[in-house]
Formats: sequence, C-alpha cells, structure tokens
Amino acid sequence: MDSKGSPFQLIARQGLGASQFANDSIMILGGFGGKYFDESLIFDPNSNTVCPTQCRLPQTVFPFAVPTIGSVEKNELITVDWSTFTVLIYKGSVWKQVAHLKK
Repeated sequence: MDSKGSPFQLIARQGLGASQFANDSIMILGGFGGKYFDESLIFDPNSNTVCPTQCRLPQTVFPFAVPTIGSVEKNELITVDWSTFTVLIYKGSVWKQVAHLKK
C-alpha cells in the first residue's frame, strides 16, 4: 500500500540501490526496468508496505554495482549514479545532487 492506502505497484528493476536509513525504513531507489527510474521508495518491513518518498530523485539514477549507504543515526542516505557520475544525498526527506565525479 502507498501512503494513501492504495495498492502500490513496484515495478521489477535491476541495478537499483537499496539501504537501511532509518530504524524501520529501507530505501529502494533508481534502477532500470525497460527505462531508467527517478523514483525513490521506502519499504517498511514491519507493515510490509512500500511508499514513494515525498520528493522524487532530481534525475534518473542507475546505482549499479556501487554501495548505497544509509545512516540510521543521521537519517540520511548517499548514492552514486554511474550514468551521469553524480553523487546524491537524501536528507530531511529531500534529494540533493552534491557532486559530479566526472568533468
């Protein structure tokens, strides 16, 4: 179910990022499933629900084969998009592009 109680359809994807970033939350982000995704989702294992975050990613993200790291203490998450070499941080329910690794 999504945050409004409607069934949420999770589309199969590969090359996504996933990490625990809060006590009861696992972030699922980006990936590829016929197209690149710009969505980030929160999975709550206690209620077995997946809900989109309030804020979409600022771009499509393909964090394939890189760690997506979450901090429960800081309630934030950091990942890299290898298609654009962009570092992104999720903090305070907002995504921000913080660095470009390629010039």
